[in-house]
Amino acid sequence: MDLIREHKKLIIVFAAILLVLIIIAGAVVLFINNQNRLSDEADPQKELYRKRYQEYDHRLSVNRDQIEYYIEELSSDKYEGRKAGTSGEAEAALYLAGELKRFGYKTFFGDNYFQRFSVPQTALLENNRRYYLYPKEGFEFSYADNVIGYLGNEEATQFVILSAYYDHLGQTNSQVPRIFSGANRNASGVSAVLEVARVLSEHKEQLDYQIIIAFWSGHETGLMGSKAFVDQLSQSELDNILLAINVDTIGSLGSQHYLVCKENNAPDFFIKEALAWEAIDIEEYDETYKGDHIYFARRNTPAITLISENWEQGTASFTDTYFGVDTLAVNNLAQHIANYLYWLEGEQNDR
Repeated sequence: MDLIREHKKLIIVFAAILLVLIIIAGAVVLFINNQNRLSDEADPQKELYRKRYQEYDHRLSVNRDQIEYYIEELSSDKYEGRKAGTSGEAEAALYLAGELKRFGYKTFFGDNYFQRFSVPQTALLENNRRYYLYPKEGFEFSYADNVIGYLGNEEATQFVILSAYYDHLGQTNSQVPRIFSGANRNASGVSAVLEVARVLSEHKEQLDYQIIIAFWSGHETGLMGSKAFVDQLSQSELDNILLAINVDTIGSLGSQHYLVCKENNAPDFFIKEALAWEAIDIEEYDETYKGDHIYFARRNTPAITLISENWEQGTASFTDTYFGVDTLAVNNLAQHIANYLYWLEGEQNDR
């Protein structure tokens, strides 16, 4: 009997100790959560995030189904890998121009959406199962097209550029050609830009600036499309560009971690806010990435490229297909970009 009583006492003591530990653990968790909440409230960037992306009355929404449709469309065989200077690239350019026209964008150069420039004839080079384009011997050239439109506040003197390159590696020169679909690189970026362009077109009266939507060709041959665009603008026109956001390979599987690739004149007002975006992680990239923001930055225009941290995973190969794209990641990034641009004000003096 005494043994039973001792066991009961031990059980009661153990239960009491366990209860005390549970109460202490709960108090610790409550304290930590309260400290985090106070820390968040003291963080001006997170406070700005809440005001702009959680607490305001009107939030823009992108359509994931539409993004998926665009990725599947642009990576389909009908465009034959979208190599700059080929009929497949020309068909893709016509498709993109058709979408800009449908959204109500105006032509930027002349009476159509195209900016033509020359690109060298190229051939494929394989290195460790990744493929690249290199110029053929001689001086053979063909023509490629950027696709560009704009809309927004007609009285505004400032512009914001949202861009992505749409060309890719084309197809093999074999009896039965194999096509490089280029779904992640860079149908993912083009699809995000298209969907943001659609959403902004429905709210153009609320923009404080004019938005330029640009789809570059010639990326795979040395960023030739974005260079051609920058070269055609005067310095005063470039000075009126508030911000250029380039979107590049944003659908890598297994991660919603993005890099902000920048130059010395990076737009800090954008980077500070992007670092506070929720549901995705963004960090500054210290090394130079040769994205289509480069030629803007070299002319002292605030410009960045957003790219997946593991952008090389499965790209520049035959495995880069629609089924290997993380469309949720593309959707989430497009959502943030759309709302950021909707609330972006002109004259960012702190840049």
